[in-house]
Amino acid sequence: YVSSIGGDSGTRIADAKKVIKKLVSSADLTKGANFGLMKWHSNAQMLVNVNSAGASKIYNTVGSLYASGGTNLDNAMRTAQSYFSGSSSPINANASCQKNFLIVISDGYWYDSVASKIAENLYKTKGIQTFVIGFHTGGNSNYTKLAKAGGTYPDSPLYSSNWQHLYETLSSYIRQAISSSLTFTAPVIMPGISSSDHLFQSTFTYKKNHQWKGKLTKYKLKSDGTVGGSVWDAGKRLDSKSESSRQIWTVANNMGISTSLNNFTTTNLSGLKNLIWENSGKSPTDAEGTDLINFVRGVDAYDEDADNDTTEKRWKLGDIYHSRLAVVGAPNANTTNDVNKADTEAYYRYQKNYANFKGGNRCGIGCPSRKEVVYVGANDGMLHAFDSATGAELWAFIPPTMLQSLRSMVSAKANSSHSIYGVDGSPVIKDIYYGNKWRTVLLAGMGRGGHGYFALDVTNPNSPSFLFAFQNDAVNQQVYHWDDSGNRTDMGYAVNIVAEYDYSKLGEAWSTPTIMAMPYGSGRKWVAVFGAGYNGGVNTDYGSAVYVIDLENKGKVLKKIDLTDVSNNIANAVPATLTAITPDTTSKAKYQGAMFYFADLEGKFWKLNLTNKGTLYEITQFFNAEATQENDRMVFFQVTPSIGNDDNLWMYYGTGNQQKLQRMSSSIKNRIYGFKDVDFPKFKAVSSSTITKLKDNTSTGGICPTDADLGWYVDLDAHEKVTGKLALSNETVFASRYTPNNKNICNPGDSKLTEHNFACGNTLRGTKLGQGIATGAVIHKGKIYVGISGSGSEDIKDEKGNIIGSRKDNLIVFTPKKGSKGKGSVSYESWREVF
Repeated sequence: YVSSIGGDSGTRIADAKKVIKKLVSSADLTKGANFGLMKWHSNAQMLVNVNSAGASKIYNTVGSLYASGGTNLDNAMRTAQSYFSGSSSPINANASCQKNFLIVISDGYWYDSVASKIAENLYKTKGIQTFVIGFHTGGNSNYTKLAKAGGTYPDSPLYSSNWQHLYETLSSYIRQAISSSLTFTAPVIMPGISSSDHLFQSTFTYKKNHQWKGKLTKYKLKSDGTVGGSVWDAGKRLDSKSESSRQIWTVANNMGISTSLNNFTTTNLSGLKNLIWENSGKSPTDAEGTDLINFVRGVDAYDEDADNDTTEKRWKLGDIYHSRLAVVGAPNANTTNDVNKADTEAYYRYQKNYANFKGGNRCGIGCPSRKEVVYVGANDGMLHAFDSATGAELWAFIPPTMLQSLRSMVSAKANSSHSIYGVDGSPVIKDIYYGNKWRTVLLAGMGRGGHGYFALDVTNPNSPSFLFAFQNDAVNQQVYHWDDSGNRTDMGYAVNIVAEYDYSKLGEAWSTPTIMAMPYGSGRKWVAVFGAGYNGGVNTDYGSAVYVIDLENKGKVLKKIDLTDVSNNIANAVPATLTAITPDTTSKAKYQGAMFYFADLEGKFWKLNLTNKGTLYEITQFFNAEATQENDRMVFFQVTPSIGNDDNLWMYYGTGNQQKLQRMSSSIKNRIYGFKDVDFPKFKAVSSSTITKLKDNTSTGGICPTDADLGWYVDLDAHEKVTGKLALSNETVFASRYTPNNKNICNPGDSKLTEHNFACGNTLRGTKLGQGIATGAVIHKGKIYVGISGSGSEDIKDEKGNIIGSRKDNLIVFTPKKGSKGKGSVSYESWREVF
């Protein structure tokens, strides 16, 4: 429980509002905590009760608060005590792992007749801790008295003189609270990726109040599809490497730091210190800057192991949480000289002499011999490049959008640090042509690590170069753009941002971009298309849009397409990756460019025209899942396409709030959907439909949709959520589903994988996967691969008790129920894109 209690005047109330809005909009904070809000002055009032929708309600409430005289904390603490003892109390008696907190913020002095006694009583009888912050005040002895009574001394009281430091203080403490209370929720482990009969899987170990320990393992895949022995573990390889021999680089030209493969060092202390603590309201010492730089490089500068040695090495690879790795070797994209395929990118490559690039020497060495490299983001703040043959780190890049976030690793608590979200997005890599030459371009978002994207030229993986980056700073209402020389352009919202720099709708950059050659004028232009990201489901200022950016012109905005936000107590956003249907993926596509399909956070399904047929950038809403905070029917994952036996293009997706997987309520009503676009490959504006146009095939005896129906849906079980992108193979849709533990919420719930007929939706088989949260399935060579949180080894059995596979630690491999080969399919440029 987080209660923000404040009595401010003048600009202080504005600063407090700014901080509170930023806190409740942050996905890494709201995922692990429910929030409530109390205001207090002479009197006290509980404005927002603590629940899963608390953050959203606070965001919409806090703007109307005004300053009022008096700082009577006795009344505030009485109100808090009454709330925690009443019928609306958020305390779950059956959840021993639950932590509850009061955060008291004041800019003044108070008399303490009963406040500290109440804090002591709440701490001793209910385990509620009281954390104390003075804002624009040095406090007095009562601040310390309250903190001691509330069980948070010496971590509190803390004092902040500006809003930046107040935010750092609050977010730091909330992160501590979350990390100490989420030991029952093992993080989701991403599924492996197949490349040349190998499988890559990232896992990590949670460490309370420390950096999480990341691993990236390459396995051999046996001929029968089962997993063989480990080839290497990049985490172990990196751990054996000295921090001084690592090549870690960033872009900091505006501080006079030249761009090289190893410029993130204490040699550049002055410039790096200024960038890392920019907009913090703090002037760090050289010692603080040195410690953080060394810590990021892999030195135990904060003495996490408490052995009084701050010069020894620590585990260097951070957790790879949501970033899906990309494996890139020699250039190998398809080409064709068939004029009947003139709309394809394959034909475009032929026209632009891609074959010469494939066989040339622009890759550092001959391109046919280019080193195979694994690129992946981690929450140590870096994009890592690992040699796929050996697992050795070649280099690591800290995006300029990441530098300010590094300071959040620093904890006020001794022998500890904060595990942050860093480069949490997934890199996408493609060979594109501009400036009269081919080049291999990497583009990645920050994921939960920030509101920005960055691009690198990795044509020569041993000598990468920076292309551009951009970021939306919603709190300071600024956008930042870095060009290929590292020069930063800052533009404020208030000065009427020019369209090509309008990143102001960009939220947390969860949506993995799609790179494509879009028809443009009389030719084509290489662009990236992505959703505007996540906003915590609470902030209406950003997230509800789609971006098309110009890869040939430093990532500048070509088009920002705003989406509608219905009145359903969810602030709409587009966190999912968009699905592109191109002439290269299906012969039914009779156009240049791509038709895009996606579902937004509210479950509304959209079609976007980026082709040379019809009107460029035209968009239409197909379907509305009618999501609310209560029914949980939100969409976070990419939709899955297929060409059905009816020759129509079908799309599939499932729902469930990934930020609140442990939530249980009778109001939760999640679903799996499958529906068709009868107009494809043409674009046609349509009226949005609801489930009245779909067949309910929840029961096994359901009737398949007719030609008049849009498609089908399946209701999930009580409290259940879909936890990954739906997979599709042999006319079967595969859905990973998770149900919280209703007997003890402190323990993991159970996952299962259900298989559905792709045309009708009826369930063909349900397979229990055991405890933990499952990723979306990957189907490869007749086997199903699913990552799952937690550990353990067991046989995987079907509904009749037959052994169909096995679970070993975080990976499950088993055999699907046989389906028939469909009439058509939508192919993918790489197997990685299947999930």
